[in-house]
Amino acid sequence: MTVGQWQPYQERFPGPGHTAVGDLRVYSDLHSPQLGSRRDLVVCLPPSYRHTSLAYPVIYMMDGQNLFDEATAHAGEWQVDETMARLAAEGVEAIIVAVANGGDRRTDEYSPFNIPGEGGGQAQQLAQFLIESVVPLVERDFRVHSGRQNRFLFGSSLGALFSLYLLHERPDQFGGAGLMSPSLWPAGYAIFPYLRDRPATQARIYLDVGTRELSGRFAFLRLHWPSRQYRQAAARLYALLAAREPAANLHFFIEPGARHGEAAWARRLPAALRFLLANPTG
Repeated sequence: MTVGQWQPYQERFPGPGHTAVGDLRVYSDLHSPQLGSRRDLVVCLPPSYRHTSLAYPVIYMMDGQNLFDEATAHAGEWQVDETMARLAAEGVEAIIVAVANGGDRRTDEYSPFNIPGEGGGQAQQLAQFLIESVVPLVERDFRVHSGRQNRFLFGSSLGALFSLYLLHERPDQFGGAGLMSPSLWPAGYAIFPYLRDRPATQARIYLDVGTRELSGRFAFLRLHWPSRQYRQAAARLYALLAAREPAANLHFFIEPGARHGEAAWARRLPAALRFLLANPTG
């Protein structure tokens, strides 16, 4: 294993069963003094990266294990690498930075609020890791457009909650976020009073939700949060954002029949990325 430098993905993860494609680089075991742990970063470079001197916007995506490779994914991959290759043919390109979650500490790190019996409350440390360690590393080693208008956050479920939180906590650092099926329930929907106390971000925000979020493998959660309530929380979030953000900066989509999982997020990913990257700046 190579520690402390970027390595081609296929060298870091050789052998059969891996489904990642394209020009992917891995930074193994990046130490986070903020979190007291280590994790891999995976960068997906645009198809044109090797053949031009262009610089690109950057999207920092949560749950990095699930984005490119069936062999590392929890319940199927998002097919981010294949999607970016198709979007490149439309002229839509960006560098994707996949930040692995903390495994058993995922809820701790993604929820800004303590959830009795479940954890949470370490989102500030994860935010510091991204801003103080990950962003400088990426901007040092790759051709990127710097500045908040060229940095985006992206996540699903609790990863979307964290992305929403960080966008409002540090709007000086990030110019937009993709929020898929956001889990807004932690600590009694504490994200809503938090947001009411924050100013408008002037950021681009993509938000979506399915009508059957808590069906299938998440059916047990319906005891606490019916799919209708999950969808209503997303609509409530959109209404809060729409009351203060420019209409052109917001996109809200409800997918009929869609469940809470990677297959739905992969299906909606192209539209989300087109929206976030519609007005790139240099």
